[in-house]
Amino acid sequence: LWRRHKHQPPPTPTRILLGHNTNRVNNMSFRGLSSGSILSPFTSSLLQKWTRPVATVNTARTLISPAYKRYMKRVQTMDRSIIKEKDPYARTPLPLSGISDIGHNYSNSTGSVVRVPTMGIARSMPIETRDMDNESLLTLAALDVKEARAEMLRRHIMSVDNVEYSDACKIFDQIEKKNKHNSSFAGIPHRIGLTTAMCAGILSFPMCFHHDTVMWFNHYFVTADIPEPKDLETWLEVGSWAWNWMEPPLGQISFFLLCLQFARAQMDNLGIKPYTSKVKQLRAKRLVEAFPRYDPRMLTEYSLTEDLL
Repeated sequence: LWRRHKHQPPPTPTRILLGHNTNRVNNMSFRGLSSGSILSPFTSSLLQKWTRPVATVNTARTLISPAYKRYMKRVQTMDRSIIKEKDPYARTPLPLSGISDIGHNYSNSTGSVVRVPTMGIARSMPIETRDMDNESLLTLAALDVKEARAEMLRRHIMSVDNVEYSDACKIFDQIEKKNKHNSSFAGIPHRIGLTTAMCAGILSFPMCFHHDTVMWFNHYFVTADIPEPKDLETWLEVGSWAWNWMEPPLGQISFFLLCLQFARAQMDNLGIKPYTSKVKQLRAKRLVEAFPRYDPRMLTEYSLTEDLL
C-alpha cells in the first residue's frame, strides 16, 4: 500500500458503514483488504482523509478494536450499570470507575437508564434564596422574582459595607421599611376600586331578581308601570321586568370599562406609565435618594418588584 501510494492516486474505499448507534464498522472492504481485517495506522489515516466525515472523533481502528468490543458487550449485558460521563461531549464511553465523586447514579432496573440523585445532592439542595449561589440568584432576578432580588440586595449590602449577613439583614430591614413608607396612601384608589366593584357585583343580583328590591327601586328611581301579579310570580319573571331599566346602565358601564382597558393597552404600547407603575417609579426614586451609598439599579429593581402594599 505504501509503495502504491507513492506512485498512484490513493485508493478509494468501496464500502464503509459507520453505525451511529452502535459505533461499529460493518462490512468493510478496502481494495486488497478483506472484511474484518485490522487496519494499519496508515490505512486508518486514509479512511479519515478520503471518506465522508461523520459526527464522531473515534477512528475506525478504535471502533473495531477487540478491547472496545469487549467493553460494549460488558455494558450491554450488565443487569445494573452505573455509568457517568464527566464530559457530556466525550465521544468514547468512560470506564465505570471514578463515579462516586460526581454525585449521580444511573440505573437500568426498569429497562432504561435513569438518573437518580444521591444523598449528598439531596442534602445540598438549596431550600431558600440565601442558600443559592450568585448565578442562580441572577437568573431568578431576571425573571422578576422578588425574593431573589431581595437576597441580591442583602449580598450587595454585605459587599459595600463589609459586614456579615446578619448585619446586612438589619440594614435591609431599614430599606424595606423605607420602601413601604406611605404605601398605604398610594393604595387608596385601588381600595376604592376594589370595594366599588365588589359591592356593585353583589348588588346587581337582588336589583334584577329580588321582588321587594326591584319594587323599591322602581318606586323611587324608575316609576315604571307595574305588571300584573301573575307576571311577577317567579324570580325569572321579575328579572325580565327589571331588565328593562337594568340593561342600559349595565351595558354602558361594560362598554366604558372595555374602552378603559383598550386605552391602558395603548398606554403600555406608547410607554406611558399607568398609575401603579408611576407610583412605584416615584417610590424607587425616593429609596435611591435615601440610600445613596448602594447601587441605584439594585435598589430600583428591588423597589419595582415589591408589591405596592
